[in-house]
Amino acid sequence: MQSILLRNTYVDKIPYVCYNSYMIQKTIAMTSKGTFTLPAPVRKQLGLNKLGDKLLLTFHQKSGTITIEKPVDLRDLQARNAAKAAVRGITPVTDINKVREAKHAERHLN
Repeated sequence: MQSILLRNTYVDKIPYVCYNSYMIQKTIAMTSKGTFTLPAPVRKQLGLNKLGDKLLLTFHQKSGTITIEKPVDLRDLQARNAAKAAVRGITPVTDINKVREAKHAERHLN
């Protein structure tokens, strides 16, 4: 018997402490085209609300389980980090090549 484990993972939250204490368990059926529909409460918990939202599916062969999670959107992560940096008065690095060039030039001047 295979089971589905749904997990909502965020980089800036502590996983497995209290964020995963709410569990939704539903039986879903495969359609004739081989697709599954996630129940609305699951989509809501994962923050899936627009066409084209993506999920990361991992099949754990040894245990026969599937993990489905919403991948981290790097643009969202960058925006959150920029907001946190602004509160702390830090200018975030947006172009690593410029930083490298400045460090390189600084080394050659000394």
